[in-house]
Amino acid sequence: MSKFVFVCYDHACGGESLALKISQLPECNTLEYSKFKKRTVVDDVFNKQLLMKTPTQPLQLITNTTDLFHVVPSHRPPETLQTFYPDSLYVVINFPKTQQGIRQWCLRKYRYFEMSISTTFMQRVGEYRDKGGDMKNTDNIKQLAKPLNNLQIKCLAKNLEPTKQNCRKVFLSSLKYRFSGSKQGMNYKTDKKNIVACDFEHKDSDEFFNAISNLIRNYQ
Repeated sequence: MSKFVFVCYDHACGGESLALKISQLPECNTLEYSKFKKRTVVDDVFNKQLLMKTPTQPLQLITNTTDLFHVVPSHRPPETLQTFYPDSLYVVINFPKTQQGIRQWCLRKYRYFEMSISTTFMQRVGEYRDKGGDMKNTDNIKQLAKPLNNLQIKCLAKNLEPTKQNCRKVFLSSLKYRFSGSKQGMNYKTDKKNIVACDFEHKDSDEFFNAISNLIRNYQ
């Protein structure tokens, strides 16, 4: 029987670091991870497919052979995953709603992700592809051999030179889109026996992690 804990969250809400912490519980398989400055990047059993905007392959049913839970970070909401894994557990970080939470999210997005530099060429190619970059544009692909940060890679994906001015323009544009009302963040309540949710502002609280621990410990 498959046993999974899916950590569902919007981009830059800290889901990978939470997934790593959950995986260190005795009921779970511990995730391997890398650190890129302040950013935590985990290696999950779906090979990060659930974090990609454009997955390279459809989600497929995976069965594990241990009695422990696999912890998987996901940008897909619980209702999408429940089609494949209805008996799994779901941890949700809701998108921030308060002014303080939104400011914290913006800073986190910039410092933890946009300024992060992937260590390998293939990782940068993956980020470029995931941002919709033209894989046939050899000039852009060649630039990925340089240690570009994620904001610079976004510029290339939009066929812009990765200058400071363009990086600022792309970042501010992404914030405008995020808060324009055209894109709604996750907003769940702990109203089902297999879901525990928390607002972004309280994601690091002991109360939230204790609720997660109890959810996993009491799984039947």
